[in-house]
Amino acid sequence: MNIKFSFFCSYFLVWLLLTGLDLSAINLCYAFFTTLITIAIAESLKLLPDKNIFNKHSIFYFQWLCKEIFLSALNIIKLSWQRNINTTPKIEKITTSLNSELSNVLLANSITITPGTLTIDINKSYLLIHSIDKEVMKSLQNSNIEEKVNKITNY
Repeated sequence: MNIKFSFFCSYFLVWLLLTGLDLSAINLCYAFFTTLITIAIAESLKLLPDKNIFNKHSIFYFQWLCKEIFLSALNIIKLSWQRNINTTPKIEKITTSLNSELSNVLLANSITITPGTLTIDINKSYLLIHSIDKEVMKSLQNSNIEEKVNKITNY
């Protein structure tokens, strides 16, 4: 499937979901033209990837990531509601064997979107990560997130 068409469909679907599935004519026109303009700008700025990353692995990855975000949010809530908050923030380099810019950006964004972690720097061989607690960093290091990202981008 064409990359531009894939992104157009996904952006269009996100627009519809964010507007509460409002299928009025005006909303569908807004969705269509806004998505079209977004794709045109992304194409002119060369922001679209060279290959299509929408595959069965990306669906499973998205489900897994949503689960991880939810579990991490619960962990952060638990940490913040403690009477005596005792966290040990940590900044650490996590080495990565991913070889494409797209893979590294997807990995960094996946880490940043998870509550309690933040990607500070992206390098070809490592990511610099801040975590709110050393246990959060430990669970990040023990996860197989890099393998999952690699499945999406190198299928």
